[in-house]
Amino acid sequence: MPIRVSENTILLQPEDPSMGKTVTSPLIWSVLLGRPHIATYFLETSELEPDSNAYDSEGRTMLIAAARNLWSFYGLRCDSFEFLLQTLSREDVNVNQVDLLGQNFLHKIFFASSCRASDMFDQIDWLRLISGVSQRSDFDWNAKDKLGSTFLHLLGISVPFKMVDFIRELLGQDIPVDFKQTDRYGQTFLQASITEVDVDILQMLPQVLNSTDFDWNSQDEEGENILHTLARENCVSAIVTLLRLVVDGQIELDVNRRNNEARTFLHCLLAKNKGQTGSTIQHDVISMVELLHQVKFDWHAIDRFGETLDLLL
Repeated sequence: MPIRVSENTILLQPEDPSMGKTVTSPLIWSVLLGRPHIATYFLETSELEPDSNAYDSEGRTMLIAAARNLWSFYGLRCDSFEFLLQTLSREDVNVNQVDLLGQNFLHKIFFASSCRASDMFDQIDWLRLISGVSQRSDFDWNAKDKLGSTFLHLLGISVPFKMVDFIRELLGQDIPVDFKQTDRYGQTFLQASITEVDVDILQMLPQVLNSTDFDWNSQDEEGENILHTLARENCVSAIVTLLRLVVDGQIELDVNRRNNEARTFLHCLLAKNKGQTGSTIQHDVISMVELLHQVKFDWHAIDRFGETLDLLL
């Protein structure tokens, strides 16, 4: 039995059990099914008087649905991508509408893409996408979802290998993105995704971020910076890469920054591996010694528990 919620919108219960108890409209459902031509028919048939900003029980509008459905198992749905761009150009569409997760359509593009194969992302014309969004002066590029994440946080987590290219496109089009934005945990987009970033990408990031307001020394709610985050995950190669960038003068990063427990990143790295048999951490630290001396690391640092670095080795 259809549920009529307004004179021009009818919500239907989908038959697909994979959708659970989601209630949606024919307009949105056609987009979710990968049939944007049907949605276009609804929009162009004036007698139906479709509401371009109608949303289903998960808060998805047709724009959010198109963003969520850009990729199939086989790759980019080109017709869905074209539909998304066409929808962006409609003045009656609210481009800042969010779903129940607090995510707008740009959040959703990256949120829905985290499970896709990496080679699929080269199929999308990112320049056209950014250009299409930038035509909407009312779009909030710095909107946060319910976890405090901007689209950059989701970009870094989902497709870190596209980070440099995407940021370069943003800067090339003068997009008003605040690179200092932090999520609910106080982490910037880079700190939230740093453990996923390949060292080759990490080496290139200063080329794009140094021309922005990004703060390499930003600390999260635990008082930790990106070095602490990497240390807690044993990402030694990434730590070495950052130290070399500091030595080369490409970034300004405080290697002696203390967290809320007065620990440096090296305290965290050693503490994580303390007592582990077969750990190579001592060898890793020794290989870092020259770099640590060059960046004037404080070897005598004591945390709030009274532990020095030599006690942890």
